[in-house]
Amino acid sequence: GKESLIYARELSADGSTPGAAHLVNGTSNDFAYDPTLTRAPDGTLWVAYTQADDKRVHDLYLRHLDKTLSPLGEPVRITAYAPPEKLRTVASFASIEMSGDMLNVSYRLQRGVAYQVMQLRISPADPLLARGGVERTTTQPAKGSELEADRVDRFVGQAIVLAEETEVQAQPRITCLEAGCLTVWSDETRGAQVALVSRDTGEVLWRKNFAAGGLRPAVGRQGQQVAISWYEKDRV
Repeated sequence: GKESLIYARELSADGSTPGAAHLVNGTSNDFAYDPTLTRAPDGTLWVAYTQADDKRVHDLYLRHLDKTLSPLGEPVRITAYAPPEKLRTVASFASIEMSGDMLNVSYRLQRGVAYQVMQLRISPADPLLARGGVERTTTQPAKGSELEADRVDRFVGQAIVLAEETEVQAQPRITCLEAGCLTVWSDETRGAQVALVSRDTGEVLWRKNFAAGGLRPAVGRQGQQVAISWYEKDRV
């Protein structure tokens, strides 16, 4: 129908469900999708997801859960993008991981038919989180202008552009190491991409195209060792 809801439920090792399902987004009337989950060092969890509060702008939200998946506070809007002159602006396909004392969220930003891959670095102690995040943006960009300076976009934390290419970018996925956070994604024209962002400064240290024909890469780690898988032609 008109609602799209996100739930979290604990599973035991044998697949049974010892706990109840908890509503992660704010209300049963929301249109929320693309959830992503990470565990903090203290055992609590953080969930990020996309919510459509406006037909033309879909923003990212963050919510803190306790060890049993019960919400510790209300959802927090962590992006507030300006309404586009045409079509939609959508922040989606989020992927979240905690590194040290920072939350790192990679996502795809679509403005009309142009795309970017972004990363937010957010301190859990950021005062904006306690205040509910950033307010919804209602200011229209200047008519006919494509300049970023003419758009009124707001974020919680530090916003980093990982890819400025405007072709279709798909499904960013993030993992974090001692040096920083790696995000992988696929570019419709250039193939499978990866970028490393410094853990200390948020600077993009390097970008690489590791598979020119690669699609939809996924990334995982054990300790400080990273592995990446991807589609290429008819193989994985």
